[in-house]
Amino acid sequence: MWEALMMSKVIKGWDIGVISMKLGEIARFIIKPEYAYGSQGCAPKIEPDETLDFEIELVRFGDPLPRFPTSAELAETRKQQHEENKKMLEENPPPTVDERVRLATEEKQKGNSCIAEKDYEAAQKHYDSGFVNIFYAKDEWDQLLSEQDRAEINQIKLLLYLNRGLCKLKLNKIEDALWDCDQAISLDATASKAHFRRGLVYTEKLKQEFEKERNGQFWVIDKGVKYAKEAQESFRKASELCSNADAGIARGMLELERQKAQLQRYASKYKEDEKRLYKEQIFDRMVAKNKKLQEQEAKRAMEDVFKDMPALE
Repeated sequence: MWEALMMSKVIKGWDIGVISMKLGEIARFIIKPEYAYGSQGCAPKIEPDETLDFEIELVRFGDPLPRFPTSAELAETRKQQHEENKKMLEENPPPTVDERVRLATEEKQKGNSCIAEKDYEAAQKHYDSGFVNIFYAKDEWDQLLSEQDRAEINQIKLLLYLNRGLCKLKLNKIEDALWDCDQAISLDATASKAHFRRGLVYTEKLKQEFEKERNGQFWVIDKGVKYAKEAQESFRKASELCSNADAGIARGMLELERQKAQLQRYASKYKEDEKRLYKEQIFDRMVAKNKKLQEQEAKRAMEDVFKDMPALE
């Protein structure tokens, strides 16, 4: 009860009345509206401007509220905490940038071994662990690391993004794979592998749209066109950035051309379907409606002719 009173969770009349009671006392309180719920009341049980009648028994006292520390005590607590943190860092210093990069590189190598065995789930976990080892909060990144440190970390980040993106592509995590490819490009726009794998991602997104067609699901041709353009542009950049002819890029571009041909066939089919739908739903209905109107006009004209003829004797 006391905690509730101190936190203003009860009416003012209780605040005033209960603190005057003794332990074990039973008291009756007649509380006027201004010390209860006032002109607003508390629907549905309490009307506006209603006087309340309570019988209260004080059963026990709760624990007293802790005393709020003084400024000096707070300062001393902060000082002690700072000294404890400092001691902890001295006894257990955080890994250096070189150590973090080494740990991330080890995780990358483990992931690469898993990819060689086609265990993409395990490989992704190793790449995820690699990112954990080189994670820095923004203020640490901006204030504690040198340009050389950041460049070294970004280099291993680039490799982790590239390899994890490949894993996600193999695991059909298409949107996640796209994110990794884009992150790699943001670190190094000249990374041909990042553009190449981005092209593979968009080719796969195009195939997913075709799968909707085969399953009788709704899909939008324009979205497929967009995916094809993104894939083609990514393959083009990858080819430009690659110093030597790359068989993987060539295969990717060839596969994209096959998918674009399929897209064109679907586009032609949809165009014919639209024409047929227009003819069936609009043009044929208009012809039928016009024919009906013509028949009605001819009937009215014939009725008018007979109407003007003299009656037979």
